[in-house]
Amino acid sequence: MHKNYPSAIAKGEEKNTAEVELCQNEDLVVAVGPKLKEAFSCKLRLYHQDIFQLIQGSLAEFSDIKHAAHDGVNFRVLSFGRGDLEDFSLKGYDIAAQSIVELKDSSYILIFWCIYSGFSGASKGRQDKVAENLLQTGISKNQLIVKSFVKDKQKLRGLFCAVDLAIMPSRTEGFGLTGLEAMSAGLPVLVSGNSGFGKTVRKLPMAESFVIDFDDPKEWAKAIAAIRQKSRT
Repeated sequence: MHKNYPSAIAKGEEKNTAEVELCQNEDLVVAVGPKLKEAFSCKLRLYHQDIFQLIQGSLAEFSDIKHAAHDGVNFRVLSFGRGDLEDFSLKGYDIAAQSIVELKDSSYILIFWCIYSGFSGASKGRQDKVAENLLQTGISKNQLIVKSFVKDKQKLRGLFCAVDLAIMPSRTEGFGLTGLEAMSAGLPVLVSGNSGFGKTVRKLPMAESFVIDFDDPKEWAKAIAAIRQKSRT
């Protein structure tokens, strides 16, 4: 429903139908997280009474990252994804940018990392287009940094050290692995309550402080400001 391209609903139905047909012919269906399990459980009741839910734990390869003990002058907020226009609303890229606008403080910086597959030329021009779309939300050029990178472990480790907070404001998300990676690295994270990751971590202590159930940028801005006020220790 949140895709931004012609016939998005019809194409989404075709894709989902193909997924369900594949599941019908298998002996076991495994869903990553509670959101996908719930979605496919109702569609496969005739074929599978039980769907195995896989809960991904913390990722050890990021657990030894050491973060700076003190805040810098600016507070760097990380958002990430392919940056495609068709996913702009779905992934909440507009929410990320507008939340920085709502803060009305030039010391908040949004860093958007475009994740691409690594094929030659895949990232060429991507940053400019993503920046153009984000700037249309009203965010200042002085508060926006757009970069592109191939998603690999070492680059992610450096990325998580370079920012102060990661946000995943998707309007809907099957799971959200990068959010889990950021949390595993000890980075403060704000996640959408309508994501599989958000639904998974709700049972953790203090989950209400980092699971956001609204797509209102003002609510995300409040949560970002609250994270900045907390001690790093």
